[in-house]
Amino acid sequence: MFIKIGERIKQLRRKRDVTQERLAEYLGITPQAVSRWESELAYPDIELLPAVADFFGTSVDELLGVDAGKREAEINSYHTRSRALWESGKYGEAAALFREGVSRFPSDDGLWSELANSLSASQNEEELREAVTIYERVLSDGNPSPKLRASILGNLCLLYAKVGERERAIDLARTLPHIYESRVATLPLVLDGEEREAALKSAIFSAVDLLCVSIYSLASGDTFEIGPDPVHKAETAQNRNCKMAVEVRDGDKSYSFDFDWSNNRRNVSIMSFSPS
Repeated sequence: MFIKIGERIKQLRRKRDVTQERLAEYLGITPQAVSRWESELAYPDIELLPAVADFFGTSVDELLGVDAGKREAEINSYHTRSRALWESGKYGEAAALFREGVSRFPSDDGLWSELANSLSASQNEEELREAVTIYERVLSDGNPSPKLRASILGNLCLLYAKVGERERAIDLARTLPHIYESRVATLPLVLDGEEREAALKSAIFSAVDLLCVSIYSLASGDTFEIGPDPVHKAETAQNRNCKMAVEVRDGDKSYSFDFDWSNNRRNVSIMSFSPS
């Protein structure tokens, strides 16, 4: 089997926006040696592989491209197993699970993010600040997808506030996109047919969810806790719900919507969606 380790090193180096000179300096070799690896004209010495893997925050197996499919399946298994823990409020156990995950797959931004997400549910300031550090490191050193990056930025705002860094929370929150520039608002403008209809319904779900959260927070002075599955404080979440009927008129046409929203799950279902 021909292992294209040079191509893998090139991919990792470009992903991290690192020069050949910087990698060579770290390894104590010449830039020409790195260039020969990436051109598949030579292999790195086997003794250098752990150092190369460490530089990119990955494993030697990943560097060699061994069992890539198996690696992806194992990473997904951590996300799958965490769901039951989150649903039962066992965030500490979820954090322990993801600590194991990042020790095995140190270059996976998703696992690091979920570790921080689990720690965010803690009341321990040390764990909260660890979550902040993890999120900040993923943003600065990792290569998160646009969706993951947006999620991290939103969570960081809440975490900064939770650890008493209110000004940082406000400053960061003000850099986030306006609601009308969000995916939910934009997708219906570029889709057609059934896809557009589904996107519009999704936008309504999100709008009602935000509306109900805002109403509860304004009325009660309470807030929704940050966490893997953000829910209202457990002691007040069980018996609160929101039912809403909305009628939209457009000339001779009118459209009615009935919503049933329960904030212990924050699910929104449209009971009816029919023009009259």
